Amino acid sequence: MGAGVSMIQKVGSPTQLLTDQLFASMEKDIKNFDQFHIAFLEVLNKFNAAMPGVHYDVPARAEVKECYRKWNEEKDDEEKRKDLLTKLLEKSNIISKTDTALLLTGVAAPPVAMIGKRAAGNFPTLSFVKLVPDVLFVPSVTLLAVGCMKYARKNKLPEAAVPAKEQSSSADAQ
Repeated sequence: MGAGVSMIQKVGSPTQLLTDQLFASMEKDIKNFDQFHIAFLEVLNKFNAAMPGVHYDVPARAEVKECYRKWNEEKDDEEKRKDLLTKLLEKSNIISKTDTALLLTGVAAPPVAMIGKRAAGNFPTLSFVKLVPDVLFVPSVTLLAVGCMKYARKNKLPEAAVPAKEQSSSADAQ
């Protein structure tokens, strides 16, 4: 335990090493906005690959352009440049709620499957459910529940309310 702590004190924490490496990749020969934008996208890809659960969404091009303008003005101060990039990363930080819903579905599905199997066994038309072993039934129902949850999340259309707003605004205009 003591060796690990002393190693972290000498080298730095793993998170600090990761961020230092990523920001070092931003310091390569960047001369225009397109190079900055590509380097920033590479940083987002590296963060998304390294950190499960927390995902960084690509900010609007205008936000990145504004950050580049400020970043370019601070050519001499590395700390301010790092702060600008950190603030842009914080703005684009998205914690996925799908993971929580899928986790709850995955945890709740096995007991519900067992209760459902026992309840279905009492009905004569569903008595065939007793023939399926628990080892096959519970994982199958769990996979089906998680698959349905993912499908429902994927096909959820948040834009469904947009036509109603457009209709009310067009009615106000008349």
